[in-house]
Amino acid sequence: YSGILDDETNAVDRRIAKLAVNIMFNCYTEDKAERAITQEINKLSKEDKQVYTLGKAKSVMLLIYDTYPQFADQFCSSDGYGRRLQNADSHLANDILEKMIEKGIPCLPVHDSFIVQTKHLDILCSAMGDCFRNRFGVDWLVPVGISWKESGVKIEEKICV
Repeated sequence: YSGILDDETNAVDRRIAKLAVNIMFNCYTEDKAERAITQEINKLSKEDKQVYTLGKAKSVMLLIYDTYPQFADQFCSSDGYGRRLQNADSHLANDILEKMIEKGIPCLPVHDSFIVQTKHLDILCSAMGDCFRNRFGVDWLVPVGISWKESGVKIEEKICV
């Protein structure tokens, strides 16, 4: 989601953009999506509102339509595309967990993320890439965001596996 933003480091804009994409995939009409996005914008704290730059819900929706024209028919549609994406995501998470279980590595799923001991990070990343390629029948590198703590400091990286 950060790729659609002018300032990719703006966590508030990223959070609203991510929510808006999910809302647009799951709402049946543009009016409902606009109201839901407006509610999310209105929930922002005073501090978050000071750094928020995307404007009203309609502006956020136009940004998403402009950035992802290939999904225009699936946004704000009654065909349930958002639920199909969530279902595919669930199956992918299950594939990854099964791979980690086969290897005897404890792995905790949290939404679309996974927690493992740092020493198993490479195995998890490989499993994520392999499972994505197998599940969706593609043959390319898969971008993965990873994070861990060193001496109490959070480290974040984006890699392709």
